[in-house]
Amino acid sequence: MVIINRIKITVIGLPLLIFVGVVIAFCINSYFDARAGEKFYSVKINDSEASVLALLGEPDTVKSCGDNLWWDLEFSGKNTGECVTEVRYEYFISAWSFGYNAENKVISKYHYVSE
Repeated sequence: MVIINRIKITVIGLPLLIFVGVVIAFCINSYFDARAGEKFYSVKINDSEASVLALLGEPDTVKSCGDNLWWDLEFSGKNTGECVTEVRYEYFISAWSFGYNAENKVISKYHYVSE
């Protein structure tokens, strides 16, 4: 009987423990995502890369800029070479992106959701 009870606890308890762990991880990630969002909206055009790094720390991804420029959700036109580096701060559901020109000044920012 003891073995059967242990099996029941394992069969029920382990999936429940995994589920609770996933929920906690999701909540922690959402908290940090929301904090990044608050900081994202405080960044202004022509802010330095150093000021963004001071706010958000090192980005998760650094790559060349894409074809389009954005400011928040407003399309700012085609990238004709002024945006050279894009950095992204990535979270489970979203990512916060900044584009820098050759002088390391912010010229583009965009919030990706469920990409």
